[in-house]
Amino acid sequence: MLRGIEAVTDAHGYQTMLAHYGYKPEMEQERLESMLSWNIDGLILTERTHTPRTLKMIEVAGIPVVELMDSQSPCLDIAVGFDNFEAARQMTAAIIARGHRHIAYLGARLDERTIIKQKGYEQAMRDAGLVPYSVMMEQSSSYSSGIETHAPGAT
Repeated sequence: MLRGIEAVTDAHGYQTMLAHYGYKPEMEQERLESMLSWNIDGLILTERTHTPRTLKMIEVAGIPVVELMDSQSPCLDIAVGFDNFEAARQMTAAIIARGHRHIAYLGARLDERTIIKQKGYEQAMRDAGLVPYSVMMEQSSSYSSGIETHAPGAT
């Protein structure tokens, strides 16, 4: 995704600045405050949940904002993404259509999109008369967190 963004920004004479905030609204606020000090011309954000202070800073800055990864939730300016609920529901339905019946949902970070995807999975399972089973963890997804979730103490 970043390559695509930079292909467009570079072609128009803009430099891309990147800030990672781990889906933590308070950290997003800190990063945004720093970025705004550079007099930036726009923002691309990957989350729709913002602190009141972040929203105020964006409003005062008066710059365009593109929010990614979700096309259904209300956005600040422009949204580019997809319907997370429907995507998860359709993926689960496709797995069920191939004859699978014991399907688990593995969720990490527990951000808003993860919860919406879980609900789409659960809907498809219920529609098929199956019992949903979710394994959720608050930390970011990784191979080691997956191993720890399914085999505690394994290395």
